[in-house]
Amino acid sequence: MNKCVRLILCLLGFAIVFPTVSWAVRVQGRITGKNGEGLSFANVFVKGTTVGTTANIEGDYWLELKPGSYTLVFSLIGYKQVALPVIVLQVPVVLDVSLDQTAYELTEVTIRSEEEDPAYAIIRKAQKKRAYYLEQVKSFTCESYVKSTQRLTAYPKVFMGQDVNMSDVIDTTTGIFYLSESVSTIAILLPGKLKEEMISSKVSGKPRSYSFNRGADLVKISFYEPLNSYGGLAPRGIISPIAANSIFSYKFRLEGSFVENDELIHKISVIPRRSFDPVYTGTIYIADGSWRVHSADLFITKDQQLQFVDTFRVRQSYVPAAKDVWMPFNNQLSFHFKILGFEGSGDINGVFSKYNISPGLTAKDFSGEILKVNKESNKRDSVYWQTNRPMPLTGAEQSDYIRNDSISIVRESKPYRDSVDRTVNAFTFNSVLSGYTHQNSSLYRKWNIASPLSTIQFNSVEGWRLTLSGEYRQDYGDEDRRYWLLQPFVQYGFSNEHLNPKLTYSYRYDPVRNSRIEISGGSEVLQFNNENPISPSLNSAYSLWARKNYMKIYEQ
Repeated sequence: MNKCVRLILCLLGFAIVFPTVSWAVRVQGRITGKNGEGLSFANVFVKGTTVGTTANIEGDYWLELKPGSYTLVFSLIGYKQVALPVIVLQVPVVLDVSLDQTAYELTEVTIRSEEEDPAYAIIRKAQKKRAYYLEQVKSFTCESYVKSTQRLTAYPKVFMGQDVNMSDVIDTTTGIFYLSESVSTIAILLPGKLKEEMISSKVSGKPRSYSFNRGADLVKISFYEPLNSYGGLAPRGIISPIAANSIFSYKFRLEGSFVENDELIHKISVIPRRSFDPVYTGTIYIADGSWRVHSADLFITKDQQLQFVDTFRVRQSYVPAAKDVWMPFNNQLSFHFKILGFEGSGDINGVFSKYNISPGLTAKDFSGEILKVNKESNKRDSVYWQTNRPMPLTGAEQSDYIRNDSISIVRESKPYRDSVDRTVNAFTFNSVLSGYTHQNSSLYRKWNIASPLSTIQFNSVEGWRLTLSGEYRQDYGDEDRRYWLLQPFVQYGFSNEHLNPKLTYSYRYDPVRNSRIEISGGSEVLQFNNENPISPSLNSAYSLWARKNYMKIYEQ
């Protein structure tokens, strides 16, 4: 008790002597399980707020806080929540935490053949509240941090008769082939209004690139939606366990219940009724009384007609943003793929904090722009990321950044660029068949000529047709990603003895919005259907050997 009093007095004295102090102090540590293993992606937040972070895959966490007294809440799906007081002064605080697995209690229930599992009653109540929680918060703003780490764990030594050397693509020690981070602010107004501003972006080995991470895509993932869409990954969409008719697609089983913050939470197993339905497998946690989603750990497999990957896992947890209002705090997507001997996995983690659920947004605050990328977002230095990154990097991720950034410096040096230019500019026999390219990396210019041999075609109007085309491109530099293009094009038909020349000039003046101006003039032969549904090469074959012409063309 005396130690606590002295700490509080010290804190008060510090506030009196330095009344305007505003810098943040780091609280950091490791979150482990019973056997000392790091608990991946455990949540840490300040009680009574939505300020928090998520541990990395090794269980390490850190959180920047201003001097003061706080209660930190540590939680993870399947583990008992722990709340610890912490006093932050002017020196870093180390706070390691061990979480115990949740002890579930299941009231003894005798289920006869004509009776159903108690989970069904809980699911029905959650279904009745689904629409309410989907639209409970009409508008909000928050901050997001998204980190994407993708690894290649195995690959063939020979692929299609060619030796496979992945040393230039991945760090063979860590297996990482893509690593990126982004920090954004997000604003959402129902129905359908959204905007995201990317404040900072970092891609390993590509200092001038922008991350593909979209915080808005992650924060919108909601099991209150009747159908969850993951882009082209699951084209049919996946039925939510609490959708209106989910009982026709799922079986449910109550695994037990536990008390957290004086609230009873039910753990329910989610089981597909049929193997190939678009449904999840896993666990969903429902709060008794309010019947809201507490958290979920669900996955889908090839049975759900997944594209590109064979397993896709979604883990989501909520935190209170206000009285009776809970918002997504962490969304973690994991996947595994195996195709043609290449095997790998990935994790995409979104941490959402500093919610404002009464921001006073109106439709006037939104335009057609849904993503704004700040021009300075990819120029943040290591000091910025060390301070603003809410999730510590793992040793493998640190190694990947160091390795790829070092390689990037070498590749941007003039000697390296000159050596690449000499290789590219060498004229070979293959240049006659596929075309020739010449570049000068130091002057940021490049030109190429397509091989006329590769463009020989036949149609019933022009007869044999020959095309000669090229491109001249001038970039403005590494930092200034503007450029202009000049594209000459000449086409000649030997039967109609007609020449069709065309010249196009294009200038990209705004790289962030990909805005450009284009001017073209001349004449050309086009298909009536501007979607070009018929392949000219295939039509040439039909015209010559089958004596049938399907491609209808005109001169513009």
